[in-house]
Amino acid sequence: MIGLVPSYMPWRLFWIYFVGVALIVASLSIATRIQVRWSGLLFGIMMFETLVFCVPRCHAVLCCVLKTTKKGVNQRGKTNTGLGL
Repeated sequence: MIGLVPSYMPWRLFWIYFVGVALIVASLSIATRIQVRWSGLLFGIMMFETLVFCVPRCHAVLCCVLKTTKKGVNQRGKTNTGLGL
């Protein structure tokens, strides 16, 4: 999981645990109907921030896969499946 956190963010392991605990707390809050408005709002903000950090990285990976797929053969000389394998 630590590879998914951008390298420019400090305390990368902390953010993994923080997001995990926040997701569990938000789901429990929604399930028990305690402070649903706040938990929904904070969950939405967290998902928005996840998209902001994830979309550029996913776009870069997708472009890399598409470039190697167009060639048909990756740099090691093996036929590329387009799945990043």
